Amino acid sequence: MNTKTGSILQIVGGAFLMLGPLWGLLLTVFGMVWAFARCGGGGPVPTETLASEVALSFYATVIGIVLFPIGVALLIRGILMLLKLNREKAGMDLTANLR
Repeated sequence: MNTKTGSILQIVGGAFLMLGPLWGLLLTVFGMVWAFARCGGGGPVPTETLASEVALSFYATVIGIVLFPIGVALLIRGILMLLKLNREKAGMDLTANLR
């Protein structure tokens, strides 16, 4: 994938994944609301049920935190590939002008 399109896709994908903690926080909030809404049916709720629902919502945060370094790596790799392709193209243009 040493093309300009591949580099740009890596940059966009990396930027999206760098927002992983934000997506994780957003999904955690939705998960907490869903957990308390599900357990708020009016009757007594076993603590195990609430604990499992809350734990499930926090997995989104963990996944978001894990995605952040992957996004940084993709972003850096895409930028470096794009710079390399631009340098190679500039070098080709210079040699073409010398002939």
